[in-house]
Amino acid sequence: QISLRLCEDPNGKHFRQDVDGFHLLSPKMGISYHLSDFGNYLWSMDEKCPTENHIIGTALKVLKKEVLPTTCGVKVSTWNTAEGWQRWLEDKVCELRTGAEQRGGVSVGLILDKDGFEVGSCGISHPYFAHATEKPIREILVALGGPGGIDD
Repeated sequence: QISLRLCEDPNGKHFRQDVDGFHLLSPKMGISYHLSDFGNYLWSMDEKCPTENHIIGTALKVLKKEVLPTTCGVKVSTWNTAEGWQRWLEDKVCELRTGAEQRGGVSVGLILDKDGFEVGSCGISHPYFAHATEKPIREILVALGGPGGIDD
């Protein structure tokens, strides 16, 4: 919830225009926020400042089928298999890569452990972004480890 609130627009338009989506992943559930749609949903309810109740509560309402994902910009996926989260992540990476390529660019990924140290990166040949790429970077996926870190 705190990480999502860091995507808020400092000018009061709910979320930054350059951040399209925010995704949460656990072993049993994935939650995707399409930030412009989620922001519009909050504005339609006259909510000017996203709170924990709005962020987590909306996902719970979608899970309970009290609100449609198309109405609020929040999609919740659940699974009962150990491989479910991996399939969800693979699909999300493919979606980001395809979107970047369709817009004439590339996608990059950065994996950080629970302490913020780089575990790995992909999409570019250099470990850091301090160089010009042949094509512009259109999508960035940052994976942050939770309290238990990121399993190998």
